Amino acid sequence: MVTATAKCRLVKLVVNFLFYFRIDEEEPVGALLLEQCRIQKEEDTGFSLVFVDEPERKYSFVCDSKDECEEWIEALTKASYEYMRNSLIFYRHEIEKITGKLPAIKKLKKNAVQNNLDYPNEAGSTGAVWNFRRN
Repeated sequence: MVTATAKCRLVKLVVNFLFYFRIDEEEPVGALLLEQCRIQKEEDTGFSLVFVDEPERKYSFVCDSKDECEEWIEALTKASYEYMRNSLIFYRHEIEKITGKLPAIKKLKKNAVQNNLDYPNEAGSTGAVWNFRRN
């Protein structure tokens, strides 16, 4: 039997990566790529992440309040490439309904994309203190 160990970590959401840090260090200890994962509310102030390819491993998080927990769940849900892609498809169809034509999509150089996109999950990018448990 594996017992879970709770560790207090600072976390920072950047696009679709959740970086985690030791309280007294500036460099991240690790990062979770938020793709093909399931987010589950555990308690009023807690939730967990489980990845499709590692269903036996569960990352548990505890926030300071119910509102903070809901904000993090929403930000993490919106952080995945899958969510952003589905949003893009939805808005393209909405534009087509209104204008009668699809919006033009130009090919951009890789650097332009990396430097100029503004992602919708900025609320979660400031970081927070969570009790971090990894099974």
